[in-house]
Amino acid sequence: MADYRNLWGHPHNARIVSDNNPGAAFDELVKSVGGLARRLAEGDVRQTPSR
Repeated sequence: MADYRNLWGHPHNARIVSDNNPGAAFDELVKSVGGLARRLAEGDVRQTPSR
């Protein structure tokens, strides 16, 4: 959910797509998933209960 007025006080966690560059999108996906996998392996990710 977008918080345009910053009512929750959290930093933004999404980006707006303004062009179409599949190669760059794939590189960003690999970097994001790789970072998550690294943090999981190091035990540095909070486990949140599913709803």
